[in-house]
Amino acid sequence: MRLAPLVFAALAVSVIAACGNSGDDSASPTPAPAVAPSPAAAKAPPAPPPVEPTGAVDDAAFLLKADAVGPYAAGSLSQFSVTLVPKEGYHVNHEFPIRVEIDAPALTLPKRVLERTDAAEFEDERARFDVPFIAAAAGTHKVMAKVSFAVCTPETCIPDERTLALDVAVQ
Repeated sequence: MRLAPLVFAALAVSVIAACGNSGDDSASPTPAPAVAPSPAAAKAPPAPPPVEPTGAVDDAAFLLKADAVGPYAAGSLSQFSVTLVPKEGYHVNHEFPIRVEIDAPALTLPKRVLERTDAAEFEDERARFDVPFIAAAAGTHKVMAKVSFAVCTPETCIPDERTLALDVAVQ
């Protein structure tokens, strides 16, 4: 009966060798998930459509607007304004590098980028830029103004960047 311990030992060695096998893993398949994810669940929700720039942004912390100061005549020096007015409890941040970038292909602009030193008015309660231009031809010309600014309360500041759109009607 000495054969039984040898058979048992050989069987144990075979089992241990099989468990330690790092070769083909197909003998132990990975279990499938209980519920397959639906294709709709795998997709991220669609991004909201971009907001079309308008002549004014009325936010809880500020009002930002572009105003035509016409009438405008072709070939004459004219201007429009970009104004930031903080709401109650907020003020214009004097330390933030306020900036107005103008995109108006049909207009001649002495400066396409205006900074704090170019402001017609710059106070806690208001920042206003008067933007000079000359329109060579009559018609309605699209102006885009990208405005970078910050408004603050005593506790916090809100830096922001918004784009305004303005149509200037030139006679």
